[in-house]
Amino acid sequence: MRDSSALVILAYACSAGLVKGSKQHALQPICDAQQAMMRPAQLVELETGLDGMLLLFSSQELLHLLQGHPQLLQCPLASWLDFFNSFGFSPSQIKNVVSQQPRILIDSDVARAGAAILRLKQLGFDNDEVRHRVVAYCPQVLAMQEQDIDMLIRLWSKFGVGVDERAGM
Repeated sequence: MRDSSALVILAYACSAGLVKGSKQHALQPICDAQQAMMRPAQLVELETGLDGMLLLFSSQELLHLLQGHPQLLQCPLASWLDFFNSFGFSPSQIKNVVSQQPRILIDSDVARAGAAILRLKQLGFDNDEVRHRVVAYCPQVLAMQEQDIDMLIRLWSKFGVGVDERAGM
């Protein structure tokens, strides 16, 4: 619990009502101190992102995810959720990506993910194919560079993984 990310989890757990009674009372000073260290814009992003995540996950599922990957609390969760929604990902698809590959949100950024989707579209994939055939099968594509995406699609095509050779390959 010495890690600042753990303190953020505590702050979130307190504010979301996951910690109740005497535990909440004992942890409240820690929660307040953590929140005081964050800039207002960070708090808004975090609160909005966590609210959005609670639409996808139960509070216990979310707390478990955050305990396993506390770095998620330092990601622009609200921006990621807006990104997924803007490309038409369903709540279950978003939940699958976040729960199966949280490192994508931690190690990459929304701009790179957008560039990856743009590259897939340039290769001839439509929105449904991007969501259902590519990202569902390999969410890591959202963190890949253009040349890596090209190699991945070539490899899949060569071995018949469910994508056909696309234009420009």
